Amino acid sequence: MAQSNFTTLNDLVFPFNKYVLALPGWYPTWVDPLPGDFNQRHIIGASLYTPQIVLFIGKDTTGTIKKTEVRYNQLSKHVIEIIVLYPKSRVELWDGLHSNLHFLSLFTKYSLLIKKRWGTPILLLGGAITLTSQAGAGSTFTLYLPYTYRAPSAAAAVKAGPSGRQPVVQPPPIAMHSPALDDREVIRSGDDVLLIVEYDPVFAGLLLDIAHRHAFKGLVASTAA
Repeated sequence: MAQSNFTTLNDLVFPFNKYVLALPGWYPTWVDPLPGDFNQRHIIGASLYTPQIVLFIGKDTTGTIKKTEVRYNQLSKHVIEIIVLYPKSRVELWDGLHSNLHFLSLFTKYSLLIKKRWGTPILLLGGAITLTSQAGAGSTFTLYLPYTYRAPSAAAAVKAGPSGRQPVVQPPPIAMHSPALDDREVIRSGDDVLLIVEYDPVFAGLLLDIAHRHAFKGLVASTAA
């Protein structure tokens, strides 16, 4: 399904009551489609296993937005986005307080609407991952995790058995030397090369696509061994 944009929440076609609610701190918007591109691709990859609802609430720092605006996007049958942008305060001194209050108000409003329409999510994802990189110096990954951990429900623990352990499913390994999965056969001296260590072939392909968009060639490995 191609991406579709709607004007109301009721227009979204999302026939699931078991879903993951993603709350990214960094995400593409119609004002700026570049920030958080990685988060969006990760959510698309995860939707192959569990339906995803994205709720992103952000402040427009460009001055483009004059009042709060919301867009409802249907990326696929398994991914919908609710993107809300609000303007910065016209009084710079009060912008911090204004931003926090506005965010809390909008978050409460739209999270309650989501819960009313689709029920309580089976998992709440928050946090973010950021990357800063400088040629010749290296890269720094920063991982932000939610402060509060949400433990599995008692029902899930009972289902897991008396030991409390969930069955372990081994993911299918990536063929280490398959030219179809990476660029190892076309790498030349002087190329910028990114090593991708990821056991999930689908997600590895998403990461490889991101690398290509940033002029990197990629090597894919299923383990770090």
